[in-house]
Amino acid sequence: MCEPQAPNPLDSNLVFGRIDEQQRPIALATLTNFGPVPMIFNLMVDRQHEREGLASSLIREMSAKAQELGHDNIYAIIHPDSADVRQLFEDEGFKEMILVARDC
Repeated sequence: MCEPQAPNPLDSNLVFGRIDEQQRPIALATLTNFGPVPMIFNLMVDRQHEREGLASSLIREMSAKAQELGHDNIYAIIHPDSADVRQLFEDEGFKEMILVARDC
């Protein structure tokens, strides 16, 4: 007989974002889980607001939330051709990333 499992504290997607003075979204990312593993994906920053530290701020906020929910590790899902994004996550302390290419 299987033991009941405790619910995962990250049962749904959490969307983090930033808006400008006109209430328009300028940065967002999603924190989700794949089984017991929390992951950051869909990190996007409006081109007019790149290099303002918004992505780093979102990464730190999502990492803190994952830790608050009891997770020791968090992963990032990025495109393998995104060297600048990979560097961003490395700068934020990520050691392993899941590289995903999608044909559209």
